[in-house]
Amino acid sequence: KLNGAKITATDIRAGAAMYLAALIAEGETTILRTDYIDRGYENFEGKLRALGATIEPVLLEKPSLTHVHMQ
Repeated sequence: KLNGAKITATDIRAGAAMYLAALIAEGETTILRTDYIDRGYENFEGKLRALGATIEPVLLEKPSLTHVHMQ
């Protein structure tokens, strides 16, 4: 059983795996440093949304670092 948490993507493959784990976790997950995934996979979040994922961008103090919140 996985529970939602605040997690940080450290590279492209780990970040993609974190998105997938967040989809099956109970509760909400916030993924920090999604810029790795954004650069490496075309429209990754859009593809997950098409499958029914609820993904919201998170406003940051440092706009160069992206985060998402998943339910």
